[in-house]
Amino acid sequence: MPAHLLLVGPESARLAETLASDGGPDVTPVDTVAEARAYLAGTAFDAVAVQAGLEGAEALGALAAGLGVPRGVLVFGDAADLAARLGAHLGRALAPATPLSTAAVPGPADAPSGIPDDVRAALDGLRDELARVAHDLANPLAVVVGNAQLGAELARVFGADEAIGQAFADIEEAGGALAARLGQLAALRARLDGFR
Repeated sequence: MPAHLLLVGPESARLAETLASDGGPDVTPVDTVAEARAYLAGTAFDAVAVQAGLEGAEALGALAAGLGVPRGVLVFGDAADLAARLGAHLGRALAPATPLSTAAVPGPADAPSGIPDDVRAALDGLRDELARVAHDLANPLAVVVGNAQLGAELARVFGADEAIGQAFADIEEAGGALAARLGQLAALRARLDGFR
């Protein structure tokens, strides 16, 4: 079974396609650290790869450790060194990632033939709307899950009633379920990418 990787960075979707080929890891691409936090709260990952320089990237290491991500977080500088670093991190060789400047991006020529321009435009609009909704939901969800984790820890430290700790655990579990639904939105968006 391939490793499950959360890949974080503005070009993560393009990099994910390259890494997932030829038996590579199962990659969930997200653009921002806030989205990564929401995914971490609701999905089990073996490792997280985050592009250097993203705001809040340092906090992902602590969150990943707290959630029990077995291989932790690795930071990569650019597409050229991602596969090598990731291969060493996961303990296996991976094909080199395509540099971002030459990465294959689905375009109109790649779309299935026979789709009228107005339908293609409507699908593009739907894809963009899915991305906007997912982004708009991911940020507040990350806040809810993060505060539920903090509340649970504070309840434990201060010896609060067990019902209070359970309430925070329920909030965190519901946040995980919502994060999984966000993953489904991302999958729908990826399916629509084939019609661009």
